[in-house]
Amino acid sequence: MSVSKVTEHLKKFNLDKDIITLDSLSATVLIVMSGDSKVDNHKYKTYFGKKAKMVPASDVEALTNHPVGGVCPFGVPENVKIYFDESLRHYKYVYPACGFINTAIKISIEDLEMVVGNYTWIDVCKKD
Repeated sequence: MSVSKVTEHLKKFNLDKDIITLDSLSATVLIVMSGDSKVDNHKYKTYFGKKAKMVPASDVEALTNHPVGGVCPFGVPENVKIYFDESLRHYKYVYPACGFINTAIKISIEDLEMVVGNYTWIDVCKKD
């Protein structure tokens, strides 16, 4: 069901045909960040005012419209805030999940900003 919601959302931007089905698993979170970065707990707490903690797996789909492993910034409920970490700016293209454990899309940062719409840039990752 989640992939269809993502497909429906991306269709508005003529990007639905760009969804990739992978042979292996993909994953992302609602703080969309570089896959080779780690959250800096101090920066996170400074920005959000509390310690980072994972959402219980049993609550993920109800909160995001997506199953664990397929969480992405597309097709989420309107009340869900999306954050892009500055670590993404190191790349021309990123590969966020698309609603299921083995789906993703190759998308430029500019197009990601366009299709997500309601997002905020933050800096909560460790610098190498």
